[in-house]
Amino acid sequence: MTHCARLPIAATLALLLCVATAAHAQGTAARHPMKRPATPAAPAKLAPALPPRPMELAVQARALEEQGNYLAALGVLKTLRGLQAPDADLELAIALDEARTGLADSAWARLHTPLMNAALADTGGIGRRSEYPFQREPLWVNGHFDGWYWYVARARAELALARRDWREAMSMASRAASARPLSGKEALLLAIAAGHSGDAQLSEAAAAWAAYLEPWLPEAHYLSGLWAWRNGKRDDARASLRTAAELDSSWRDPVLALARLQLPAMPADSLPTRFLVGRRACALLTSAKRPKQEEYIQFDAVPMLAFNPMTQPPDSLRSQLHLKKPTQLFLQVLVSERGVPLLVELPYVTEAQVPAAIVNHIVSVVGDWRFIAARRFEKPQRSWASVQYLLQP
Repeated sequence: MTHCARLPIAATLALLLCVATAAHAQGTAARHPMKRPATPAAPAKLAPALPPRPMELAVQARALEEQGNYLAALGVLKTLRGLQAPDADLELAIALDEARTGLADSAWARLHTPLMNAALADTGGIGRRSEYPFQREPLWVNGHFDGWYWYVARARAELALARRDWREAMSMASRAASARPLSGKEALLLAIAAGHSGDAQLSEAAAAWAAYLEPWLPEAHYLSGLWAWRNGKRDDARASLRTAAELDSSWRDPVLALARLQLPAMPADSLPTRFLVGRRACALLTSAKRPKQEEYIQFDAVPMLAFNPMTQPPDSLRSQLHLKKPTQLFLQVLVSERGVPLLVELPYVTEAQVPAAIVNHIVSVVGDWRFIAARRFEKPQRSWASVQYLLQP
């Protein structure tokens, strides 16, 4: 008897069952080999991102400016600058955004480069003597200066005023005033610069001219009042300072000057060093105050005229224009939240085209117009409105 025969019958049956199971498993594995897990496919290589094109960056920068985010716009404009040849329009935009974000020294240096000196000297093309349009980004990428030299002169003058560089302020204010001879604001800027440069006669005359061209410009009447005070004309000073205070009741300087004027032997107040103040400061090129004329701001409701009488200048003045048909004169008016005009901007004209007396009449009339203010989120907003004044022959 073999060794296996001596095993108990149950154990023998169990051993045979294990051997049969193992043999069946080996046969099954041979007929159906185990599949290996599939090797994961290598991820597809991503195409390298294309750098933004100059025009895309220009559009992005303009959109950021119109949101009032001048710091972000400055970063985009500097990136754009590194992708193309020098362009004076772009350099000017960068300088203005630098000034608006507190980088006045950088703006000053940029505005005094040879490129910007050439832009300041570029007086050709009467058609270019206008404000930059809303869609001004194509002008940043074409590699040549398309703008108006007035922008360079005015920006330099504003920064020079802030730096107390009276010589530069006088030079650039004179340049800006010659570019816009019928603008009261340019005359006011020249008056302030001349006063601090020691030319009292020019300063006094320019202040009076500014008040004549823009009769509802408080800063012009304030400066005229100070000069009248200095010259001992206390009644004239009182009238001018009172006009300034009435035009802007939130401005303290003329009110305080009126109070001191009442005191006997009180010397006249010092000349102002600020150009436009309060809500009117948005008209400064180098200020972050808004709204800006060249920016498109979306409102739920745009400003609308509610009362706009159009009295005509005297016939003796209109005859100087030699009009053959009604002529439209388009103005930009800064409208307050209460619908009251705060500032007015005329297109480029010379006194040979439109006499100063007609400008005085038109601006005086527009100052009496009333608007329904722009609205956003059901709140009135300060905004620029484009209006027309119709001159009859």
